Amino acid sequence: MKIAFVTDSYIPIPTGVAVSIETLRKTLTRLGHTVYIFAPDYPGWSVKEEGVVRLPALFSPFNSTIPIKWPVFGISKKKIKDLDIDIVHSHYFFKPFSLSQEIASISDCP
Repeated sequence: MKIAFVTDSYIPIPTGVAVSIETLRKTLTRLGHTVYIFAPDYPGWSVKEEGVVRLPALFSPFNSTIPIKWPVFGISKKKIKDLDIDIVHSHYFFKPFSLSQEIASISDCP
């Protein structure tokens, strides 16, 4: 199964959401599933992780851990369709975003 997690909080930010998603990613991968994570591109974070799609975000000058707008730019519908995602899980720390609904709609999955 191919699973997409869409989150506004992920590594390197030390939140419960980030830890939970990373734990789920590792466990599901060990069970043989393919996991994609759509997360903000945090300032100063340059580590490339397999299966992690970093999208540009705008952050407050007073808090560089929670995006005030995310994603600033989307990802192409073709690229999402090519991932052949079976299910989308979304988790947001603060504000609702429509990216998870967009990915699910493009992928024709729940």
